[in-house]
Parts: sequence; structure tokens; C-alpha cells
Amino acid sequence: MYQLQDGGFCGTNKRRNWWQRFALLCKHPSDVVHTDIYSLAGVDVILDILGAAYFQRNLDALNFDERLFVIGTMGGLVTELDLRVVLAKRLTIQAAGLRSRSRENKAFILSETEKNVWSAIAAGKVKTVIYKHFRFSQAAEAHQLMESSRHVGKILLLP
Repeated sequence: MYQLQDGGFCGTNKRRNWWQRFALLCKHPSDVVHTDIYSLAGVDVILDILGAAYFQRNLDALNFDERLFVIGTMGGLVTELDLRVVLAKRLTIQAAGLRSRSRENKAFILSETEKNVWSAIAAGKVKTVIYKHFRFSQAAEAHQLMESSRHVGKILLLP
């Protein structure tokens, strides 16, 4: 584990350098992609795209009075919830999805995203991090890298 300048932690020196270059909106930025985060216990905010697969681990890793935001279910839809952890740590669990929202609400979210996010990207304040490029013929190697979670950023397949 490597400590960040602001007191957070991440799993590798490469990721420490990455996190220190990019500001995150939480008290202690943590490398939630790297599984070592789950040995820390004390994370302030987790933005979860996996859902069921990491649900209990996420709860266990959170600090007291902190938050879990579920925004995806790539790791499954159904899980069990041990309420003792939620009650003892006074956790807040929130979820947000787009499928059930009205067209008007989706249009509003798109408008706000264009105004607040895309403008920041256009101004150079937010940049996509590309970790590595692979040719289509190297797709198996790219997939192995993705499964290993040793990367920070996007893995691109090119013709």
C-alpha cells in the first residue's frame, strides 16, 4: 500500500502517482479498483459499478458514517445484506440508474452533463487516461490485462 499526499491509500506506486495528479471528490481518495482497498477498512466514499459481486466487501471497507453509491450491476443484481454492518457503521447506501427515468429526466441529466462535464473536458480540465493500446490481434492479451486490474485508465483495441 502507498499513502497519498492527502492521507488516502492506493495499491501500487503507479496508481499513487495517478491519483495524486487527479483530484477526486471525496475526503480520502482510494484506489477502489485495486482489491487491496478492502484490507484497509476506512474508505469514505465508494462509487460501485459492480453491484452484487462487491457489495458486502464495499460495506466492510467503508469508514463510519460514510457512503456507498451503486451505479451499476456488472457483477450481479442480487446479494444478501448483513444489516449489522450498516447499522453499526451508520452507513448510507444510495443507488442511481437511468433505465427507469423519464425521457424528460434523462434529457435534463444529458443537458447537465453537457454543461458541467463536457465543458470541463473541452477546457482540458478532465482528460481520458489511456493506459495502453492493443491491436485487434492482441485482444486476448488486452483482456488479460483488463482482468488483472493492473491498469489505470482505458485499454484500447485498434485495427
